[in-house]
Amino acid sequence: KNGVGFDGSSVVGFSSSGKSDLIVKPDIETAHLDRLSEIRTLSFLGNIYNTDGTRFKMDPRYILEQTINYLKKQKICDKVKFLPELEFYIFRNIEVSNDKLNTYVRIDSDEQDIFKSYGGKSYHADAPRDLYFNFRSYACELLEEMGIKVKYHHHEVGRYSQHEIELQFDTALKTADNIQIAKYYLKNLALNNDLILTFMPKPIYNEAGNGLHFHQYLEKDGVSIFGDKKNILSDIGLNYIGGIIKHGRSIAAITNPSTNSYRRLNSGFEAPVNLQYSEGCRETAIRIPAYIKDIKSIDIEFRPPDATSNPYLAITSMLLAGIDGIKNKIDPGTPAVYGRSYKRVKRIPLNLDEALSELQRDNKYLTDTGVVDGEFIKKWIEIKRIESATVSFHPHPFEFEIYF
Repeated sequence: KNGVGFDGSSVVGFSSSGKSDLIVKPDIETAHLDRLSEIRTLSFLGNIYNTDGTRFKMDPRYILEQTINYLKKQKICDKVKFLPELEFYIFRNIEVSNDKLNTYVRIDSDEQDIFKSYGGKSYHADAPRDLYFNFRSYACELLEEMGIKVKYHHHEVGRYSQHEIELQFDTALKTADNIQIAKYYLKNLALNNDLILTFMPKPIYNEAGNGLHFHQYLEKDGVSIFGDKKNILSDIGLNYIGGIIKHGRSIAAITNPSTNSYRRLNSGFEAPVNLQYSEGCRETAIRIPAYIKDIKSIDIEFRPPDATSNPYLAITSMLLAGIDGIKNKIDPGTPAVYGRSYKRVKRIPLNLDEALSELQRDNKYLTDTGVVDGEFIKKWIEIKRIESATVSFHPHPFEFEIYF
């Protein structure tokens, strides 16, 4: 009831040491038995409070709750639904060194030789080539037991053991919670099996990267309001897309908040770098699934995000950009056609610093709602710029190949 006190200054971005006391209270609705703990353990997600009993405004979970409340006040829809696709690699071992005289990464994959004779093709591979089918099946059973509904799982494009688990549609807050819980259990299940599981966007050069695609739609009276009998996409759906495209470059600072994120967001490997929308094309930032024929179920898929993002903040940024599009009737333009070249197409930023500059320039769709505090944006940019600078100051092994 009273929660547990903790030192907020020990959590990056939360508070200074001069005013550091915060309280975390468990959200009873998130209670679940930890199936991987040796000792019977009941786990919760929590909400963060100030010592005076008010909610802590920097808590990402609180920010998403406020976003949902803001959406309800707009009376555009009854609910908002999200479906995440979690992509990850499973490695046998990894060695990393950043000492003064040793800078290297060595990765061992149990599947590194399997797909050589298949032209490197591993998408939806089956047994015996898919070595971790049973791992994924067991992981999905664990998630289902905890109330996290799974749509399916499969081997992904990456030939060095890349995989995907796709969850079912759920509410915005539940989706973010599910992502956090799923990542925790997947990583720990791998460790229990002497494996290393990573959601890192681009762990291997010139191979497929890991995304965290978000399917999403607004729901009213039990159906998607993105659908339209005549045009497939309704005006609301188009305007929602328009908002995301307009703010897409600043959204990237939140949905792709690591330097490694932009190694994935390069041309090739279906990288969704162009801020356009299309039906079926996976190289645009927004895809309208062509296999959905029931307009009552129409959703859009925003493909750039990755799992280095905080899901509460990622969903917040997408929602508020989409709502800005609806309120201001933003036109997304004509849909892209695969194979056709386009002039003056906006694209995702080339690196984290560029994305942070875009967020600094374009954040009113977040702050003017009263949902996201300006101080949060300032702190986020400050922390991420330090992170980016730290990475850039380290000599890269490839530099030795071309400059030494």
